[in-house]
Amino acid sequence: MKLSQRWKQTSLPNKLLAGASGLMALGTLFYAGVAIFQYRMMREQAEITKGQLRTMQDQSNIIQGQLSAMQDQANSIRAQTNTLNESLTETRKSVSAAEKQANASQISAKAAEESATIARQAFDIGERPIIVVKLATMPNLGPDVYLSPLVTIHNVGTTPANDIILRVNLRIASVPDFFKDSSGVFETSFLAAGGETSFEPEMTKVVVSKESWNAITNGRGLLIISGTGRYKNLAGKEYVMNTFCWYYSPESTRFSPCGWHKMGKNGSWKITISPK
Repeated sequence: MKLSQRWKQTSLPNKLLAGASGLMALGTLFYAGVAIFQYRMMREQAEITKGQLRTMQDQSNIIQGQLSAMQDQANSIRAQTNTLNESLTETRKSVSAAEKQANASQISAKAAEESATIARQAFDIGERPIIVVKLATMPNLGPDVYLSPLVTIHNVGTTPANDIILRVNLRIASVPDFFKDSSGVFETSFLAAGGETSFEPEMTKVVVSKESWNAITNGRGLLIISGTGRYKNLAGKEYVMNTFCWYYSPESTRFSPCGWHKMGKNGSWKITISPK
């Protein structure tokens, strides 16, 4: 009997069972193929992972070597730092010693400079011209006359004076409310050591009234000759004279050095008149 005839004579349940068995066999074959494929894939993946692990191990070994090299460098740097600190300590000691030496040298230099300055000043004082005002007066005194100062200067130094310039001020103040101020300049090119000269500076003539003159002679006014000047030595060094001041004293009827008059901050004379 042929296979087809046997199939036809087979009952329906047997046919279904045979079909199910065939399907199960096909499914088993399919799953077996899938499992084989997955196995191969997992094996390849394992090989790849194994290679990656070997690579990571190699990288780890390289990093470990680099860390060892860095540790060696750190130890070398630490040793160099210690050496530098020791050198810095020695340098600081040397600098401190040098500073002490420099301070001592500076003190010595300052002392030498002060000694030289004192010596120069002593020489300058001993070998220089010194111009002073020996006398300041007026040839004509009284009311309704021109008042003109006559000043005598004297070189009390040991060398001649050159280019002498003096500015002379004439100031008159009396009660009530009378004030006159005139100034003039005197110049001369040479004055020998020990020499003296008298001069009347060119200035605006001043005339006082009888009332103002009476106030001056009664102690209620002031008549003052003052001024200053400058001059040079033979080498061209310039000197400035101390401010001079002479006032008319009614008691002695002559001019005397002020002494009690003081210069203000702005360079002007402070004059106070107290009426009697």
